[in-house]
Amino acid sequence: MIWIEHIGAFPQHLFDRMTEEAKRDFDAVGPEVAKQIFEGSPRKAVLWLDDEPIMICGVYEHSLLSGNAEFWALPLVGLRKRPLAAAKGLRKLADYLVRRWPRVHVRVREDVRGARRFAEFSGFRTVLESGGVHVMKRAS
Repeated sequence: MIWIEHIGAFPQHLFDRMTEEAKRDFDAVGPEVAKQIFEGSPRKAVLWLDDEPIMICGVYEHSLLSGNAEFWALPLVGLRKRPLAAAKGLRKLADYLVRRWPRVHVRVREDVRGARRFAEFSGFRTVLESGGVHVMKRAS
């Protein structure tokens, strides 16, 4: 069963359980930007599949664009153990997000195929491709 644990602080104890891709993305933006995104996200959570954490995620609201939000996620190694169940849970989470924000965006690196497939399964569609990154959106 998928469940969500809402969090306030970054779960440092899960840092070692991030996938290599997630660690690379985290390092690429740098600790200061990552901290700004995390602290600027009013809703952040750990997504669990039964007793296994599968993702640290949240929504960053754009202050200049009313009604727009960007979903961000750091997948954990538990995601790979049961990808179909995780995909169904992520789709439910995406459904919740668009009820709260009319337009939700995600950015997916082109070299991480699984992330793009998860986003497409959750109803996101590519609206822009630039520099190896797909900007995808889902509207209510």
